[in-house]
Amino acid sequence: MDNQWKDWVVRYTTLYRKRFTKKQKEKFLRAFVTEISILRSDVKVFDLDDAGKAVFVGDVEHAKRVICTYYDTPPAPIRDYIYFQWEPKLWPHILASVLLLAAGILGTMYYAKTVGTSFTLFSVQTLLIIAIYIVYFWLLRNVASGNLNGKTAIRNTSSVLLLLDLLSKDSADAYAFVDYGCFGLAGVKAVRKHMKKNAKLLYLDCVGAKQPIQTIQKEKVTYLFSAQKAGDHYILKSDDLREQNLDLKQIQKVKKILEEA
Repeated sequence: MDNQWKDWVVRYTTLYRKRFTKKQKEKFLRAFVTEISILRSDVKVFDLDDAGKAVFVGDVEHAKRVICTYYDTPPAPIRDYIYFQWEPKLWPHILASVLLLAAGILGTMYYAKTVGTSFTLFSVQTLLIIAIYIVYFWLLRNVASGNLNGKTAIRNTSSVLLLLDLLSKDSADAYAFVDYGCFGLAGVKAVRKHMKKNAKLLYLDCVGAKQPIQTIQKEKVTYLFSAQKAGDHYILKSDDLREQNLDLKQIQKVKKILEEA
């Protein structure tokens, strides 16, 4: 890959790696749309109502083929990613929050018992406890919301980067980047409504992982993603999700599949 690719990898796996909260997404979109505007003039931001904001590049309404992916990032990958099971699995974060809350209560009880009546407001010990509580409540808030995931290179920065590389070549394809891909198919379904009925729609997910490339067809959408097949399910292990190095061979395979599709 060239220097432009390397620059994108650094930028979107560090500065804009978190795209979970509204503020994080807005920050990413400002930078991302500016980036694309340097490459092409046909970039637009659409509000897809319940599907959030989408970035369209090219003529999505008239193109013979649209390549799509999602730009939002998931909560911390505590569990494996099972494709097409879109409902958010919040129990790991709820459990972690409960355990952290219990630890805070026990710690407070222990501190109260230890200090007794000898509490001094401006002592070093008190200032240290205050600092610990600030960190504790920050951690509790972020664990509860699932907003501690900084390892998003695979899901789904890898797919975003591949599309960015493709659109920079100015092909006849159109491109769409949608929101809420971690929690459902609302984004890709909204894109489908903007397209011609006979146009092809391809949806990419986690293409930079070191697992076999899978291609399946569902409801007039072709899905390309990296995963292990286990019975009727396609799974990407949590270890794969935490990987920060993109598998460039996999990405090249996907590019070849797209060229031949």
